[in-house]
Amino acid sequence: MSGELFFRKREHELLKGLLGSGESMVLSLGGGTPAYAGNMDLIARATPHSFYLQHSIPSLVGRLEKERADRPLIAHLPEEELYDFIGKHIFDRVPFYTQAAHSIFCDGKSAEEILSEIEEKLA
Repeated sequence: MSGELFFRKREHELLKGLLGSGESMVLSLGGGTPAYAGNMDLIARATPHSFYLQHSIPSLVGRLEKERADRPLIAHLPEEELYDFIGKHIFDRVPFYTQAAHSIFCDGKSAEEILSEIEEKLA
């Protein structure tokens, strides 16, 4: 069995197990994870420290173009359709993303700058 539905179901099961483990961790999720199977509710119940690391569509296109061949949902898309595809997904997912306790706009920032902002919000 394969495909996106299988993937999302398995992803939900793994997320539920990780969040229920009681272990302290930093967990970085893929962009679709919060939008499926009540995952954002699971996250909100598990921690007060969720973050939406916000990127603009051009920023996301730049990041995803580099790993396009490894991403089945975009590997087949012509380059000119990538902006619309990502824009539609962001539009659909933003209501879930904005349920995070904190948002940080990341365009043009280094990993160190983003980490610093996260640390400030946790203090």
